[in-house]
Amino acid sequence: METFSSKSSHVRSETTWPDIDVVIPTLNCERNLEMCLNRLRSQNYNGKLNIIIVDGGSKDETIKVAERYSCIVKVIPGIYLNGKNGAKMVGELMGHSEFIWHVDSDNFIVGTHAAENLVKALIDNPDCNIAVPVNYPKRTYNKKHSKFSRYLNEFINQIETDKIRNMCNRGKKNGNNYIVKDMDVGITNASMIRRSAEEAVGFYDSDVEMLKRLRKRGLADGVVVADTFFEQAAISTFMGYVFKNVRRVKFFAKKASNSFTDFFVEPENIGGHFSVNPLLQSINLYLGEMIKALKSRKKENFYFIASLVANILILLYSLPSVLRILLRTRFMHK
Repeated sequence: METFSSKSSHVRSETTWPDIDVVIPTLNCERNLEMCLNRLRSQNYNGKLNIIIVDGGSKDETIKVAERYSCIVKVIPGIYLNGKNGAKMVGELMGHSEFIWHVDSDNFIVGTHAAENLVKALIDNPDCNIAVPVNYPKRTYNKKHSKFSRYLNEFINQIETDKIRNMCNRGKKNGNNYIVKDMDVGITNASMIRRSAEEAVGFYDSDVEMLKRLRKRGLADGVVVADTFFEQAAISTFMGYVFKNVRRVKFFAKKASNSFTDFFVEPENIGGHFSVNPLLQSINLYLGEMIKALKSRKKENFYFIASLVANILILLYSLPSVLRILLRTRFMHK
């Protein structure tokens, strides 16, 4: 399969840079994938980007888009249901490069030197295994984006940015980078990770489980590359976001009630996003946001209300599934 490489004026031409395996799970995402791949193929990188697409059986033009950009494509119908369970892991095992770039189809790389910056951060810091780009602060909206969905987008982007900022505050600044010991976020959203670190913990598909195992093994030191950005596709409809997450909860609930023999993550991770502790953390988060908004009286600080309403609706629409997950998780930990 053909791969692309392009020389960068930012890199000495005689330098040989390592290959990168870019792993992208897909399912009916032709529109986002087109922009995602266009941004990746625009990278000025003096090495190869081996883009590996693992598709769950798309019914739209996703595969044709991937082939048009000369990606390595593997189609496994039903590998996930509106999620990525198993797809990432398959893509990781298909590659051989030392650096694995985890990119979702709705992650759009900003600029042409992101690949180089992330790789350089890991090369310059051999004790670090994760390189994390930063959320692009600007959002562009059009008529299809409802007002509530815009509020939701702004709040989610703000929360993600705050997580990275807090991590940087406890890190050590080195030029444009922040060296962070024991990262607590960073295995998702266009982050890069050493293959050797993933091999050490077993190529888990779940971002949550992967980071947990890396931290347990002392392999979660990383670099926040502060001058490298990605933007995430904006949520276009409020209720579309709600029902997408309802389907996700029901999917996890179904897995929680069936055999785990064909599941790619550890059983205890099934309730990872829906256990009691994260629910309490969410309540604490929204209380904090409300206090901040009331004190500042700034309009943008009230955007959390859109997220709060969305999460309440997700909980109500999928309550039986949430209870099944909580009970199963509680039973398994006894």
